[in-house]
Amino acid sequence: MLVVFQHPSWRNVDKVAKRSRFSAAWIPLAAAAGVIAVLLYLFRDRQALFWNGFSIARVPHASIELIAFDQRGHRLSSLDFFRTWRPTLIVRDHTGAVRFGVQYGLGAPRLAIPAAEPVSIELLWPVPGFGKVLLSADNGGHGYRVSVGAYTRIELTPELARSRLAELERWISHRNQGHPVPDDVALALAFAHRQLARVDAATDPRERAALALPALRAALQASEQEVLAEAFREISEHRTGNLLIKVIDPHGTEVPEVKIRVTETRPEFLFGVGAPSRGYPAETVARLKQLGIDYAGLDLSWPELEPRAGVYAFDRFDHRFNLAALKQDGLVLRARGLTAASEAALPSYIAPLRGNLSALSLAIPTQLAPIIKHYKDLVEVWQIEQDGAAWAGLGLDDAGTADILKAVTAEIRKDAPNARIMINVAAPLGEDVAAQYNRRLLGIRGVAGTDARDPYARLKHLSNAGVAYDLIGLEFCRNGFPDRADSRVQPPAIDLFRFARELERWGSLGKPLQISALAAGSNGGGGTWWHASPDEGTQADYLAGAITIAYANPQVQAVNWSALFDSDALIAGGGLIDHAKRPKPAYDRLRALLSAWHSGGDVTTGSDGLANFQGTPGDYQLSAQVASERIAGTAHIDQNASDVALMSITTFAPSPSPAPTPSAEMVAPGGQDMLQSPTVPEPFVLEPPPLEPPAP
Repeated sequence: MLVVFQHPSWRNVDKVAKRSRFSAAWIPLAAAAGVIAVLLYLFRDRQALFWNGFSIARVPHASIELIAFDQRGHRLSSLDFFRTWRPTLIVRDHTGAVRFGVQYGLGAPRLAIPAAEPVSIELLWPVPGFGKVLLSADNGGHGYRVSVGAYTRIELTPELARSRLAELERWISHRNQGHPVPDDVALALAFAHRQLARVDAATDPRERAALALPALRAALQASEQEVLAEAFREISEHRTGNLLIKVIDPHGTEVPEVKIRVTETRPEFLFGVGAPSRGYPAETVARLKQLGIDYAGLDLSWPELEPRAGVYAFDRFDHRFNLAALKQDGLVLRARGLTAASEAALPSYIAPLRGNLSALSLAIPTQLAPIIKHYKDLVEVWQIEQDGAAWAGLGLDDAGTADILKAVTAEIRKDAPNARIMINVAAPLGEDVAAQYNRRLLGIRGVAGTDARDPYARLKHLSNAGVAYDLIGLEFCRNGFPDRADSRVQPPAIDLFRFARELERWGSLGKPLQISALAAGSNGGGGTWWHASPDEGTQADYLAGAITIAYANPQVQAVNWSALFDSDALIAGGGLIDHAKRPKPAYDRLRALLSAWHSGGDVTTGSDGLANFQGTPGDYQLSAQVASERIAGTAHIDQNASDVALMSITTFAPSPSPAPTPSAEMVAPGGQDMLQSPTVPEPFVLEPPPLEPPAP
């Protein structure tokens, strides 16, 4: 019998050979899979447009076909059109609410829209010489109405020009009786009308688009000039008030030639920045004071403050955010983030209750109560998020979320009765809701939930459901490029006219407004956004324009820039201080604006003992030196140029002589009865101690 012995190494060689044959067989398959993956990636947009056509076939709809050209005059295909507006395309109904709107097909660009009702189209679109901003086509304010199954064709650039021109003229008619504030606006309107007349006379779509472009640019520039001119006028008329001060002696005799120092201690309008991730160390507080900031945000994290059910950990957070120092320096504190209940922000001990409305309605206010009580003497504004994504972790529908919000606001009212509650709108344009209709195209998952609602309609729903709140917060923090590697996808950017119009729209709900976050980037890629490529100069210009418009709006009570430092910014270069700790031009521009809107100075009484001071609304300290005595007091100026707010004056430093102690008294000029003469402002009275008789 023959016995063959096989060395162990031979068996290993055999195994290696088998593996080699196996690997060799899979190499072509892997290569083919790689090629397919690359092709799928390269043609993903085409596939999405193609499949969108099948998806909308199941839904009754109408269509709009768009004729659009690029800057070189080439007509855009459906694919090129999508890549131009990405990521923002919004279809709205006649109320401005976001509606169904989907781009589909591979030929000419087509949009599926609701049938048989007027709609408008908004999209992120480049305008040479102005930038890439969110523009609207609305058929001159009438909307596009198309029957079910039918389609209409529009030329995009002429429609954009006509729509902005008509919108600006409606704005001027409503606010200024048809008379533009600056003469340049009237000239620009006339030019735009002449240019659109040339468009009407032309027949070639390419030529019409080229002729309409200067009209669109002129209308955009004129609309910004108009709202800025109005803002400067409104600030001078409505962000001031009069303080009438009268100085008399104990006998009621007016004291002339008294120099009174008037110092603003707390402006009525608040300016703030987003909460730094590392809190508020002493050097950051010094920066805030240097800027003139008087509003500070606190990012309260529920899981951090209550790591386990019923176990609260306040010390670490309080130390990091330096709350005592902030309050001592006179900053108003705003708490945000605590009441958000996204899946990421939901505490582990609340997560098991997901979907159980009755249990959540009881558990959430109970768990939050100790946190609210801990900060009730520090926090003056509690910010509550209203968008669906913030509450998606609870697994509730709109009605259930409204019940939770109602329970939370009731708890805040009970534990912190002197605080104000602000419902915050993270995306007031509704771009997150509109993105849901083009999820396949944009390659996103449900960022706002599958049942996302228009934010304006959602806030009205909360009010009707009985959610009690005092303020509306609006975030406009996407004017730039995202601070991430893929900066080709530009968030929606709006020009200053659109910003002013949004403030008017949200103000119509009848609540005071706060800009809870405002941002503009100083760097980034992917083309232009507002006026020019993002740089530090563009950022400073946008900051100055937007804050001026917000400050001029009488319903706006506060503005918060989204980040103090670039390291905390959500968009590229969105902070006021760069990574090298160097203040940028936006920092200096903000500082100059706040200084100009801060009042103070000296006034001197006349022969009638009266002194008049005009300043911005807020709290003031008054002080004067009369002979050897100092008198002082406090006052408040209201936001109304025709009224005067009067406060009592307290006298300090009593006279060393046995003469009577001076007192404060409010009188009207000439002894008039203020109850019978409400149009005459009632003055402050600073009463000095009696003068000692001259030495013999």
